[in-house]
Amino acid sequence: MKTPFVNLLLSLILACATGHAATQVVQNGQSLQAALTNAASGDVLLLENGFYNEDCVVANKAITIKSLSANINLVQLRSITVNNAPGPSSFFHLRLSADFNATGSAVVTIQGCTVDGSVSVNQGGLTLRNCTVDGDVTVDDAADGDLKAFHTNVGGSMSVTKGGLTLLKCTVDVDVTVADTLGAANRELETIVLQSTIVERF
Repeated sequence: MKTPFVNLLLSLILACATGHAATQVVQNGQSLQAALTNAASGDVLLLENGFYNEDCVVANKAITIKSLSANINLVQLRSITVNNAPGPSSFFHLRLSADFNATGSAVVTIQGCTVDGSVSVNQGGLTLRNCTVDGDVTVDDAADGDLKAFHTNVGGSMSVTKGGLTLLKCTVDVDVTVADTLGAANRELETIVLQSTIVERF
């Protein structure tokens, strides 16, 4: 016979277990958008190789999407839009045939990805690592966030307003623009460019 203490302990363990982020494998042929809609904030979606012919929208939740393969050409999507994510969102080893957009979200990290279109973040920060972006990279109204890029190639221009900028070992084919760099309490936000190539200097 279970004591009240044991029942309470089991209830607490069960509550903690169900509160943790879940990891779900999405198979080729399944709807990624359906998986995103059903996911909870903090969940991780692992994608099997294939072309997910969808324009995916992540709304009001922080999600991580990863390819099961480190080869970026094996998992392809059309586009990703992130709206009002309450925490950091991350995307790993994906290829997008169109754009990546985020609005009103916390820091977005894109790593090991190829974006055939542009990357745009409004009211949030952006970190790019080991990426190729054919179009422009724009962070507008970063709200004291930053645009950080490491080992990334950008085929268009790069711009940030109301945020700091860090570039390390990057190539930008057009120009780099930094505007309105005074943050909260008139704090000057940093611009750091190291070992990078910019065709038209900012």
